[in-house]
Amino acid sequence: MTVQTLGEIAHAIGGVVDGDPSRIVERVRGIEQAGRREIAVVFDARHFHAIDNSTAEALVIPADCATTRRNVIRTSDPRKKLAQLLALFNGSEDVAAGVSARAFVAPSATIGQSASIAAGAWIGEHVVIGDRVRIHANAVVGDCSVLGDDCVIHPNVTIYAQSRLGKRVVVHAGTVIGSDGFGFVEGENGREKIPQVGFVEIGDDVEIGANCAIDRATLEVTRIGAGSKIDNLVQIGHNSQIGPGCVLIGQAGVAGSVTLGPGVMIGGQSGIADHVTIGAGVVIGAKSGVHSDIAEGEWLGSPALPRERAGRMLAFLPHLPAYRERVRDLEARVQQLQKMVEGLLERNAKRTEP
Repeated sequence: MTVQTLGEIAHAIGGVVDGDPSRIVERVRGIEQAGRREIAVVFDARHFHAIDNSTAEALVIPADCATTRRNVIRTSDPRKKLAQLLALFNGSEDVAAGVSARAFVAPSATIGQSASIAAGAWIGEHVVIGDRVRIHANAVVGDCSVLGDDCVIHPNVTIYAQSRLGKRVVVHAGTVIGSDGFGFVEGENGREKIPQVGFVEIGDDVEIGANCAIDRATLEVTRIGAGSKIDNLVQIGHNSQIGPGCVLIGQAGVAGSVTLGPGVMIGGQSGIADHVTIGAGVVIGAKSGVHSDIAEGEWLGSPALPRERAGRMLAFLPHLPAYRERVRDLEARVQQLQKMVEGLLERNAKRTEP
């Protein structure tokens, strides 16, 4: 159990104590659940009402929060400080360095200092494992792959041959890196497979969620830029180039040869068609379908449209049944008017006959 004083916590997260800095804190919890020796975070004014009723030992609150409660840490941005607070009390798990007797490590592999390789892991020929890398149970690292310092490979991850991971890459359970791209061509005997002989390159500080699939390139490289964050159940096709700092949310699908510029955000269950280029900082809303290049802005819908236009269309959809009835009513009235006009014209024609 991690134990910190309120003063130590304030120093670690860059806040100011209002109260007794010697108060002991052992855990971070939600404001409604926190009690003795526990600390909670109040993000903004929407939660100020809960401060006086909270039984927490201490609170982290916005600097401008008007409260007389003691034993609080005031800070400019509690939401961002939450990450630091959680890291302070829930640091990385302590894993003993060394190779389990029940792991397989090829004789030609190079293992860095203080690396940890758990039971059931399989490390192929000519693999290079950096310092302090942690490879959990039953993970597979294929021949000639490289893992940079401080990588964490969780259970049952499969990293195919020749993959290259930078420093501090985290890959969660069940993810597959470097599987064959989906490449086929029509042949005399049906669809024939195009061999996929490229590889995957992942930059520093990338985190990849559980059960993702990142395909190797056909000839060159599928690339994930430094600092990108990929949620669970994301598919990235062969030859794609994901720029630095991108965010891809769960169940997003990126087809082959897609290019995402720096800082692109792809919402959950969105699909990006092959050979599409998306410019820096573009935001694609959830469940969107992108079929052509996008240079800038926020987009939504399928096919994806600029957010404001798509929003107006979506707001209109619930009213379609009523408009349908109104159109039917107008059509009936127009038909009645046409009959009336035809009748008048016919009578006038008879009056004017010689």
